[in-house]
Amino acid sequence: MRILLLALVAIALLFPLYTYVAYPLVLKLRASLRPKQDTHTHLADWPRISITVPVYNEEATIRATIESLLEIDYPADRRQILVVSDASTDRTDEIVSEFA
Repeated sequence: MRILLLALVAIALLFPLYTYVAYPLVLKLRASLRPKQDTHTHLADWPRISITVPVYNEEATIRATIESLLEIDYPADRRQILVVSDASTDRTDEIVSEFA
């Protein structure tokens, strides 16, 4: 019975040591042994994306929203911004058309 108790105490003490010390060291060792991958991708390899912005009476914020989307660090020829206005009654449609 005493051996079982000592084994349980040892496991309880060693488990956090493995979790916070040994496991990160194992991960670091595995990462250092793996061949380095080319992280630089050519712009032609970037996927085409579409960003959809649904709006309704967003006159106060739509200009800043579109400007921030245009400043995204992503190739402009691979990015499409779609603004969907649900019959806005303010100047939202006019502001959006300025960017078209």
